[in-house]
Amino acid sequence: MYKILTINPGSTSTKIAFFRDNDKILEKTYQHSTEELSAFNRIIDQSEFRWKFIGDFLQEINEVPDAVVGRGGVLKPLPGGVWKVNQKMEDDIIQGNVQAEHASNLGPILARKVSEKFNIPAFIVDPVSTDELDDIARVTGFPDIERKSKTHALNVKAQARRYARETEKPIEELNLIVVHMGGGLTVNLVKGGKIRDVLDTRVDGPISPESAGSVDIPQIIDIAYSGKYSKEDLKKFWFGKGGLVAILGTNSVKDIMERISTGDKQAEFYTKAMVYTIVKSIGALATAARGNINAIILTGGVTHSKVITDWIKEYAESIAPVFVYPGSIEMEAMAESAIMALNEEVEAKEYK
Repeated sequence: MYKILTINPGSTSTKIAFFRDNDKILEKTYQHSTEELSAFNRIIDQSEFRWKFIGDFLQEINEVPDAVVGRGGVLKPLPGGVWKVNQKMEDDIIQGNVQAEHASNLGPILARKVSEKFNIPAFIVDPVSTDELDDIARVTGFPDIERKSKTHALNVKAQARRYARETEKPIEELNLIVVHMGGGLTVNLVKGGKIRDVLDTRVDGPISPESAGSVDIPQIIDIAYSGKYSKEDLKKFWFGKGGLVAILGTNSVKDIMERISTGDKQAEFYTKAMVYTIVKSIGALATAARGNINAIILTGGVTHSKVITDWIKEYAESIAPVFVYPGSIEMEAMAESAIMALNEEVEAKEYK
């Protein structure tokens, strides 16, 4: 039996769980206020602050784990799978040699601290920067820009494996579209267990609760040079301040659905507009797979809203059967992958 500690740093929370094999023994979510986090210039500066909560959790379980897994951050583009946390990975994060400031970059740092404390292996699994795109999916009409994959790879791939298990079908033979819907939102074409294309709300994908999604680039160029917004102001429309929060004043889908239930027609119209962009993205990736889609999987926090998932089904069930897996199974996916690495069922890759 293996004992596994998993750490998932979010923008305003730190989730920690302890597993014995695949049985979750304890999970806690520590919430962090905006005031607490505003004291730090960079996300990486929060590592000591968040370490205190891991220390409290370790004291509570009072057991020594056999391995620790941190949420994988926005590192260099990497194939999916299990990666060893090493000094090079930590250096890249601390020195800023990564693709973006993201709370998940704390995952490897915190995992390594646990690793050093107990002299145990530390891993990350399917990091945000997992990049398995087909070469043809990388091409844009702007020679200086190549499409890259930034997605919810950990939950997307875990839910794809879950569907394969539940339907008793080899994942290597499946073409799936997995839509992860949270504050950020990605629509993923998963072929043979690998994410071969992705439409990301922060780049070229649908509207999300807090991101603008794909917009008219010539208009953006005009706005960028108009003096109305600074460079940083514009970026916020794709990183936390766009989409439904810009239009309706909140990124809380729960609050928006309550407004709709009381007759707020504006909230209903713009939420349906978000759904419309999601199903257009599903249709685009289905076409990219020549229409050969076994299933469409809806996952992430937004899928707790049956109204939204039903709206999506009205469009998407004409393409393939739609399955709803609410929330995420990121902690379970991290523990499962660590056990497979410890059993040498999969290779734990070396980050270079």
